[in-house]
Amino acid sequence: SVLHQHYSPLEIILVDNASTDASGEIVRKEFPQVHIIHNQTNMGFAHGCNQGFQKASGTYVLFLNTDAWLGGNFFQPLVQHFEKEPTLAAIAPKLLNAKDPTKLDSCGSFWSITTWLYHVGYLKNASDTTYTKPRYFFALKGAVLFVRREYMERVHGFDDSFWCYYEDTDICHRFWLAGLSCMYDPTATAYHIGGASAAHMHNALLHFHNFKNQLQSFIKNFS
Repeated sequence: SVLHQHYSPLEIILVDNASTDASGEIVRKEFPQVHIIHNQTNMGFAHGCNQGFQKASGTYVLFLNTDAWLGGNFFQPLVQHFEKEPTLAAIAPKLLNAKDPTKLDSCGSFWSITTWLYHVGYLKNASDTTYTKPRYFFALKGAVLFVRREYMERVHGFDDSFWCYYEDTDICHRFWLAGLSCMYDPTATAYHIGGASAAHMHNALLHFHNFKNQLQSFIKNFS
C-alpha cells in the first residue's frame, strides 16, 4: 500500500524486530528499495519506531504497523495540513476497521474522568458525519501516526522504556505540553486489523506493560 502511493519523494524503512518467519528476507528480495533494520532481539515497539525515525531523512515521518495499510492518495492531503498549521505535531488519518471497513477503528482519544482513555468513534459507523471533519484530540493511535520530524526530535521521540503500549498516548501528551497539537484528519484513510502482534504474547505481559507505562507516563508528564 505504501509503494502504491504517488507522493514523491518517499523513503521506506522496515524495522525487523527479530522476526522468526523470514519476513525480513522476503521484503529484501521482493522490495529491494526498502531499507531494512534487523534487530537481533525484539527491542519493543517504541524502540523500533525510534530506530526507524533516526534513519529517516524526511521532514515528515509516518509510523505504520505491520497489521495496517494505507488507502489511496494518503500523503498529499496530510502534508498540506502540516504546512497550513505550523504548530501541528502529529496527524492520524481516518483509521478503518480492516475486518469491517464500514466501521472506524478510532479517530483519537480523550481522557475520561478515571484517566482511562475514551477512544472516540471506536467501531462506530465510519460514514457518520461526526467523523468527516478534522478535529483535535489529546492522543492519537500509533498504528498509523504521521509526525513532523522537527517536533518529534524536540520531545525526544518515543519513550524507549515503554516496550509496548501507551507510547503513542505518552508522546501526544508531550506534544501538547510543548505547546504543539495533535489532529485527526479524515481526508486520508488507512486500515488496521488491531492486536495482530499482541495475539502471540502472554496476556499477563500485555497488562503489565499497559499499566506500568500508563503510571510511568503520569509520573513523568504530570511532574
